[in-house]
Amino acid sequence: MSDIKHPNEIDVLYNSGQITLLESNVLRETWNNLKSEEKFEYKKYMRIEDDTRIINDMTDVQLLRSIAQNMRNSLKVQRSTNGWITFMGVLQLISLIGILIAVSS
Repeated sequence: MSDIKHPNEIDVLYNSGQITLLESNVLRETWNNLKSEEKFEYKKYMRIEDDTRIINDMTDVQLLRSIAQNMRNSLKVQRSTNGWITFMGVLQLISLIGILIAVSS
């Protein structure tokens, strides 16, 4: 898989001047000749490689900040969900009281 490049990678290499137009055309032709299953496997491999590179490039402080930000976001969602559940419960109680009043009259 070392000679196979994703079209986005080819664009980056060509735009930065690391490969010529002829080389980029050859790489694109190689990509176009792949079967869809091979492209899918390559994309899965690239996603795993990119994720590990991102984590390895982060410092400890950046990683902790990222975790803290994710926890804050999850807390906001949890609070929002709890608010909706409380609102629905109050509506249920009001409708139950209305039904009881209607039945007793």
